[in-house]
Amino acid sequence: MDLPSLVSDPRPRGGDRDPLLGDVNPVTSDVPDGLSVVVDLRWTRWRVLLLFVGLALASVLTNQRGWYVADARFEHFWNPLGFLTAHQYLWDGVRSLGTPAPYFSPVVGAILTTFHAVGASPALAQRLLHATYLVVGGLGMVQLLRAFRPRLGTEHMLAGLLYMFNPFTAQFLLPSGLFLHYAVAPWLVLATLQGVRGPERWRWAAVFALGRRC
Repeated sequence: MDLPSLVSDPRPRGGDRDPLLGDVNPVTSDVPDGLSVVVDLRWTRWRVLLLFVGLALASVLTNQRGWYVADARFEHFWNPLGFLTAHQYLWDGVRSLGTPAPYFSPVVGAILTTFHAVGASPALAQRLLHATYLVVGGLGMVQLLRAFRPRLGTEHMLAGLLYMFNPFTAQFLLPSGLFLHYAVAPWLVLATLQGVRGPERWRWAAVFALGRRC
């Protein structure tokens, strides 16, 4: 499912130009008008996505390159497969004399296991995870603003960038286990709005529950 399409677009006017995104909805004569709108909107979304990904990677990969910075849990990055498989059990026999399993983050475990499987070092996997959180949060803010201003424009991109890069993210990106809640917060608010206003309330309730347990 295309995440940027969670909120439907109204039919925009042709010939509009955004100062940063360019010709958002140009009028073309060689293809049907509806098709040109759909294709151009997808390209606009891709430009926003690529911008967010590029800036997020640049911000995390240029800091303390090659060094692992202490994060929430050591095993998340140095033994992600072990962390993922530990979700099968309610009891953690590794810490102290044993304790109830303190973490339930299968999505995070799966992401880190994938990074490790393709050869990423613990330090690189850590930074890729941080970049993922920043991008998820920025896209969530874009989509949340589109719930009130459906036509994708400069204000959406600026809102996403501000959510990604601000004093809070600079200070509290670590520990990333807590920062994950900040990253998914716009999506949870969006699911709440759609669940209250839209006809498919149970679907959005499920989206909220899954986002809360990621």
